[in-house]
Amino acid sequence: MESLTITELIEKANENLLKQNPSAEYIRRHKRAWKLFSYYALKHRITSFNTELVACFLKEEFGIEYAKDKLNGNISTHDFEAFVRPLLMLSIVQTGGANIRISKFDRTEDAECFKEIMKNYEELCQKRNNHKSTINAKLWTIRPFLLHLAQSGITDIAQMKAEHIHQYTIFIAARALKSMNQKMCHLRAFIEFLYEQKYISTDLSKCVLKAQKPRSRLAKTWTKEEVERILGVIERGTSVGKRDYAVFMLVTQLGLRTGDIVNMTFDNLLWAECKIRFIQDKTGKPQELPLTAPVGEAIIDYLKYGRPKDDCSKYVFVRHSPPFGKVKNFWYVMQKYLRDAHVPVCTEKPHGFHTFRFTLATRLLDEEIPIETISAILGHSSSDTTKIYLRADINKLRQCALNPEAVYG
Repeated sequence: MESLTITELIEKANENLLKQNPSAEYIRRHKRAWKLFSYYALKHRITSFNTELVACFLKEEFGIEYAKDKLNGNISTHDFEAFVRPLLMLSIVQTGGANIRISKFDRTEDAECFKEIMKNYEELCQKRNNHKSTINAKLWTIRPFLLHLAQSGITDIAQMKAEHIHQYTIFIAARALKSMNQKMCHLRAFIEFLYEQKYISTDLSKCVLKAQKPRSRLAKTWTKEEVERILGVIERGTSVGKRDYAVFMLVTQLGLRTGDIVNMTFDNLLWAECKIRFIQDKTGKPQELPLTAPVGEAIIDYLKYGRPKDDCSKYVFVRHSPPFGKVKNFWYVMQKYLRDAHVPVCTEKPHGFHTFRFTLATRLLDEEIPIETISAILGHSSSDTTKIYLRADINKLRQCALNPEAVYG
């Protein structure tokens, strides 16, 4: 591609941006970042775009650490969207990616010329006993990559070069900062597959940029009072309220995952034995938990007086408005009750439905329940997985603290 000045690069990037019909706010944010970057380059009498200039601009003007050889996972969401993403778009144009679609790729259709490769890769994942959700996550990354190659005029995978991988990596960074590590792992594994199966003659997996490991974020844990406030605002006199209350009881009292709740069928409820028995959606392993009286009463109340009578679905929890059928998730339900209960939320920490599992685990730790028992309750394959919850046990961590005077005395 011919060398463009920064001004020409911005003009071309703006043309590409407008073709995607983005929101006015999205356009405004990009134009502002480009304008500030243009002023910075002009001040330093630089006309050619390069990643070193981007790094200096971000560092000097906004204190943002940006490494050219790594995609930084420690940049805040605001800084990334306001400054880093627009400059990554300039990199996309500069490296010849002007035709990369900035809007969402079609993630359900395969590029015609690569359908056989996708089929073989999916079959390999199945042979490796990858969970269905894991395979879908891999394909969610790989399909757009192959579409990108097709858009770049590549019809034979052997023609793929390092710059094509680099262009797509930049594109992904401009769209999915928080999931960069996972997406880069999926892309790297796919390219290794291409090399191992001799689709390509050179192992280009090393060309996939490494995303810096994001800062570890402890999930939000709710106090006993906050959990009671959330449960207290659910209108149990309505059919939807009865459903939501039963669902919240399952996760707060038994720690079930969202997937196991939405997939729960009537066969999983063993009333005579006072147990819940099911195959875990995430691990594929069987799990059995006691059907305690409070949880059982909440489910019975929903089934008798809340669940639509004409719904013949095998699933216990269903939608009460079109489209009817199995509930998909409870994210928006969770956010609604958080607002209704006026429970403060830190947006920098995960605060979805899964946090109730985290809360249950920390509560059991506080009660000095053995880690092996907690692992069995949560359905973890190994107690090592459960140990991540130990980070939230502040009281136990305080007991491990050293007295500075004793150490240095």
